[in-house]
Amino acid sequence: MKLAIITDGFLHVGGAEKVLLELIKIYPKADLYIPIINNNIKSEITKSTKGKIHTTLISKIPYFYEHASLLKPLLIFYWERLNLTKYQLVITLSHSFNSKLVNTPSSTIHISYVLTPPRYLSEHYNETLFLKKPVIKFFTNPLIWWLKNNDIRSGEKPNLLISISKTIQKRVFKTYNRKSLLIYPPISIPQKIKTKSGQHYLCFSRLVKQKGTKLAIETCTKLNLPLVVVGTGPELENLKRIAGQTITFTGFINQKKLETIFMNTKAMINCAIEEDFGMVTIEAAARGIPIIGFRSGGIEETILENKTGIFFDKHTVKSLSIAINKFETMTFDAIDCHNFAKEFSTNVFRKKIKTVVHHYNLNKS
Repeated sequence: MKLAIITDGFLHVGGAEKVLLELIKIYPKADLYIPIINNNIKSEITKSTKGKIHTTLISKIPYFYEHASLLKPLLIFYWERLNLTKYQLVITLSHSFNSKLVNTPSSTIHISYVLTPPRYLSEHYNETLFLKKPVIKFFTNPLIWWLKNNDIRSGEKPNLLISISKTIQKRVFKTYNRKSLLIYPPISIPQKIKTKSGQHYLCFSRLVKQKGTKLAIETCTKLNLPLVVVGTGPELENLKRIAGQTITFTGFINQKKLETIFMNTKAMINCAIEEDFGMVTIEAAARGIPIIGFRSGGIEETILENKTGIFFDKHTVKSLSIAINKFETMTFDAIDCHNFAKEFSTNVFRKKIKTVVHHYNLNKS
């Protein structure tokens, strides 16, 4: 069976990229279509795949990937002009760049793994909220209307939509009026888990407003608590300006250094707003680390309250402070956290994806 895996882009080693790498492990001979690639991390793909990588000239422009969001309207033309007639199976990995817009022959099975319908076209929190300002909205309305229509069309094209969480299932149904299958994204489960209480709190994410890292920094600065911030992104310099002396920024670090930080973590703080799922929450739990999470979006599916972590209900310093103070009086079992994370393992993901593909192959033959 000739197979293609098509993804919106390969820009950072985040959740979407981790899902892509896992799909490549399942189907190493699949051809890959990735219009925008950050060449600094391209080796993550090339060392895993035996298929051909199809990209565009855009990926050859240094640092253009940092402004890739500007390409979202243009990529509509790219998706719809891809020639996929030689493939019996196409898997699209779709979020804001909307790769599920591709056209496939009626004889081809098209399965789309939806990380989220495009957030910037919805009322959900996103980095383009400035477009909602009345003056800007007046000029952008025609473009947004066109993009929304194309997004609705994209939801009609796949044979099957798969959502990464119950939260995304609801968004998919609201946006495309279609039911979708739930398959949680793959989490690598380590053998080693945390055995001591930990010295610091941890935030680990791409540093954008939606991830809410600012709130964790403000709160830990106020409470004079040690917080390690792992990750980089456009908000980095702004966050450094508001951080107190107890806040440490590591930037991007390799896996070995990350594991050392995990093993010294007291709890992970996840302040993301309307998170799609929150893979990093399960990655922390897999290492025996409890979570303090904002009760919002997919994060609600990644914490067993009072067993693998606790929630705070308002996105304020006061609410998070209360949660941290409560956490300090509680005890969590690292084994409970680790065992809960196993429900989201790469093995579970692989089995479910293979089962779906096998089912559709049987029905097509």
